[in-house]
Amino acid sequence: MSVIWPAPRDLLVWLGKSNLSTDENNPSEVVAILAKPVVDAYEKWYEVYREASLKIDTLEEENKNLTIEKATVVSLKNKIHHLKASEEVAEWKRCFDELFELSKQTTRLANLNDSLHTEIPRPSQNLVIQKIKPLEPKRFEGVQDLEVVAQFLDNIEQYVRQGSAICPRASTDNQRIDTLCRFLNTKIFKWFEDSLEKRGISAIPPKDHNYDITWESVKTFFKRQFVLESAI
Repeated sequence: MSVIWPAPRDLLVWLGKSNLSTDENNPSEVVAILAKPVVDAYEKWYEVYREASLKIDTLEEENKNLTIEKATVVSLKNKIHHLKASEEVAEWKRCFDELFELSKQTTRLANLNDSLHTEIPRPSQNLVIQKIKPLEPKRFEGVQDLEVVAQFLDNIEQYVRQGSAICPRASTDNQRIDTLCRFLNTKIFKWFEDSLEKRGISAIPPKDHNYDITWESVKTFFKRQFVLESAI
């Protein structure tokens, strides 16, 4: 669908991005207030235009394989032409040109005023930016509680999302399983190792950290082991 002028929403976006004061006496606020009735009228017109244009696009696309009634297409195109030729369009364009120019002027004045009264802070020479180390999941001790188990699994997922996996080239599922193994106590790790061995995984971690099992499957049998079936 072709885009035609005006685009009043661009003006509102531009006004919203300005760093002007929200004081009701600010000239930019006056501009926004003056623009709203015109925007409302434009939106009603644009909805009709948009619906007709989308219909045209759909019919022209289907025309590649189907025979479309020519009269319908011609009627819709005439409707589009009539809407685009409306005197309201020219009036909206004139109003928005004036409002947009006024907005630019008020922004320049506001920025100039800020530059005269605001001292630009300088960064300290001793400032050292350090990467915040992700919080490690608490080691799982085999507590048979749904909330504890669910929180532990969620913490594993969050830890991987923060980029803390030791196998960054592996898939997300494999990263999560590999990370889970690192935060199990000795007894739980042995149970988990035996469970994976029954599924054909003879070593932890396997070659290329490919466990050949989904994270959702691991979560399922993990919960079945440590949470009462009635609580799942």
